[in-house]
Amino acid sequence: MSLSRQCPPPHPEPTTLPLSEFESDFGKAVLYLQRGVTVGVDGGLETAGSTYVFEGQDALVVRSCVGLMDEAKSLAVVAQESDVSLDVLRPVALELYRNGLLAEDGDAAIDPVLFYDHVRTAALVWRESTTNALPNASEGSVGWLALGSLLEHWQYVKTAPARLRLAARAARLAEAKALWARIAVQEEGWSYQLAGGLRRAMSDADLARARPLVATTELCRDMARSAAARRMADQLGYAARIGAGFAAEEADAGLRAYYEQLRQLHVLPDAVLEPFLRYADAVLAHAASDPIRSLFAGQRPLERDQRRVVIGHVAQHVRTLAACQRATFAFYASTTGPNLGTSDRRPLARLLNLLSTRGTSWPIKMFFPPH
Repeated sequence: MSLSRQCPPPHPEPTTLPLSEFESDFGKAVLYLQRGVTVGVDGGLETAGSTYVFEGQDALVVRSCVGLMDEAKSLAVVAQESDVSLDVLRPVALELYRNGLLAEDGDAAIDPVLFYDHVRTAALVWRESTTNALPNASEGSVGWLALGSLLEHWQYVKTAPARLRLAARAARLAEAKALWARIAVQEEGWSYQLAGGLRRAMSDADLARARPLVATTELCRDMARSAAARRMADQLGYAARIGAGFAAEEADAGLRAYYEQLRQLHVLPDAVLEPFLRYADAVLAHAASDPIRSLFAGQRPLERDQRRVVIGHVAQHVRTLAACQRATFAFYASTTGPNLGTSDRRPLARLLNLLSTRGTSWPIKMFFPPH
């Protein structure tokens, strides 16, 4: 199957999505278009930020069948009603499902790795539908927005070791226990390095006084609640949240792309951004190996109730992350400094000497914090 994803600037190059083997019983799945996915005038599929293009026979199959899939029918029924052979329809539908463009609600058990691929990419579709409504920043506020987004992300990374150790203690899989403990140590080191970048724009005293926004705190607490869960399905849900962050990196829509957008704004010194860019590179390398996949690979085929739990975790993560971004924009676009936990919003003189005040558009593509 030839399926490509066309993204808007600054990343216009389409990404070819690989075709993998499909399960012979996938025809039992009840499928429908994912929330946020529509059929384009040319027969392709569109989300808020991407267009998925089909070629040859695949384009004909999608054009013939996708409308029927929107009615939540089993794949076998869709094949019958569309006069398309199930053997022809199955690999096309499976690849759409694998890439998050189709949702399912059937009783058939789903291969765990196939489901993991589905939910991590579905998160990107949901993300696009929640993050394209931010206005441009006003002149003079872009620097504060850039710094504020770094500050809030540092607050998130700073709390990551504690929730990762929670996950390690709760983990029912030895592999997960070791993975979360190892990442906790790594995140602790990165927290100190990111703070070093922020100190190029803030004094030690101001950084010590900085408090996370309420929405950032809720994002951290939500991840901690997920990390501490005892049920296996909930633990897979926590892992899938992290997998969604890896999927964002692979789609050039994660931390690395976000920080590169900030760098290109030229409103912060390179020394401030440098450790954040190195951190994003480390996340990208981790995404390439994707240790989460092996956690799912060790599971039996996932039943409907288990899948619903995992999807609930990832959907909640997308919602809290979107709320965090909106709150970051609202606060730092309207104030003259970081959140120092007081009513004093006067500019910090040292920081103002470093920030450009040119008017420019704010990069609205939301990042996925990985842990």
